[in-house]
Amino acid sequence: MAYTVSKGGSGVDKKFDNEFITRNELYAILDQLKDESQFHQLEIFEVVDVDKENVGSVTGRYVYSEQGDSLEEIGDRTFLPLNSNIIQYPLRGELWLGLDYKGQQHYISRLSKDITDVNYRKLNESAISENQTLDLSRGGTYQEISPEHADVEVGDTLIQGRFGNFITLTSRQSQGLDESPRITINNQRSIVDLESIDDIGLINVESDEILMTALTDEVNIRALKDININSSQGDVNLESQSNIVLKPRGSTIDFDIKNSGNGKIVNTTKEGVPFPNVNMAGLLKQITGIQKVFTGLMAGVPLLPSPIGIKKIVKGLKGAEDFIEATTNLEFLEKDVLTTKTPEEIKLALPMPVNLKGIVGDIGEFAKDIPGGIAKAEQFLSDNKATLEQASQISTGIGTGSKKQLRKILENIPEDERNKIPGANDALAIALTKSVGGNDIPRAQENGVFRLLEDYIADQGSAEQDVEQLKMYGKILNLIK
Repeated sequence: MAYTVSKGGSGVDKKFDNEFITRNELYAILDQLKDESQFHQLEIFEVVDVDKENVGSVTGRYVYSEQGDSLEEIGDRTFLPLNSNIIQYPLRGELWLGLDYKGQQHYISRLSKDITDVNYRKLNESAISENQTLDLSRGGTYQEISPEHADVEVGDTLIQGRFGNFITLTSRQSQGLDESPRITINNQRSIVDLESIDDIGLINVESDEILMTALTDEVNIRALKDININSSQGDVNLESQSNIVLKPRGSTIDFDIKNSGNGKIVNTTKEGVPFPNVNMAGLLKQITGIQKVFTGLMAGVPLLPSPIGIKKIVKGLKGAEDFIEATTNLEFLEKDVLTTKTPEEIKLALPMPVNLKGIVGDIGEFAKDIPGGIAKAEQFLSDNKATLEQASQISTGIGTGSKKQLRKILENIPEDERNKIPGANDALAIALTKSVGGNDIPRAQENGVFRLLEDYIADQGSAEQDVEQLKMYGKILNLIK
């Protein structure tokens, strides 16, 4: 508050009488009689309490005129900001410059002992000898965090927050760029830089996460030239309630994944598994390959056994080679462009061979462990190889029409192994039949006695092709992982 300090004269060391005095003696007497006073309109006060409801209103005790006064003596007098539009609200223990205007106390600015001490405090500065407080809190819900002061240079304008955040109006003149105004809004891990260098403006935003939300209308991003969106480690997601429109004007939409390693273009049209699209080049290679085979056969067969006919057939077989190559290498499938298919659609597209379904399950089970499924199928093929060879020998014996020959083949097969061959014991029964006629085997064959054996050979005879087909399925499934 405003107060006055009086400094009286030194008094008169000479009696007043009627003697004449000199001019110098007169000045000396007047100097001794004068009364000097100093009027202090501004005074430092200590913030002793803050109003949590009416933020900005504080209770203060003047350091000189109210030194040592109790809170009861201060009463309910409050200090308000002189300018409430631009203000850093006080905390307990801080020293502020205060003044009185028409009975209302106001504060102007805060005192600091150290420029870099963001939240400087001097508790009990207004109560050095009595009525001191032991309450070290700063007021309200504020917690002391001791933030670092912003780095500034000569000429900068700084707005320093209490929580490690600040705004600087600065430049890059220290880097030799005279015309380089710069505004930095720094909130620790979120920084906005606005720069102008050589008549070129730049806005740089850095943060862990950046969110822009238009609550009632649209967000527009426009540029005279390029717009670049780059995610170095994550995804780029575009979602829409209705349509996503790409409308190039005199340009091309280019999905460039050639340098992305294992990058793919996936068209998610339904809930399901991404599945390769048809590659037209590979498909045409298959189709033309088949066409060459049929052309060669149609041209060559009528000319057999002439060399010309043989040459035409051989030429046509080159098409079979192209077909097998395109099929084995999956050239008919796009390895980088996929469209989602449901599990049922994939089962229809990749039917599991009957012989292997009991070994590896359906295509869904096989997809869970492709290497393991192939290993099971190859083991199955290996385990049945000897049995299939024995069944083929029995079929050869049946083909001779000789019961003696057939019996010899069957008796050379151990009983436990023969029991594993479907229809083998039926064939043995025919071979052991004693009849006069010689048509027992052909007649039994016509009556279907050997059907179990024939079906087994037909099914198991394709086992090698089934395993190769399974491996091709594995290649396709690996594409969609």
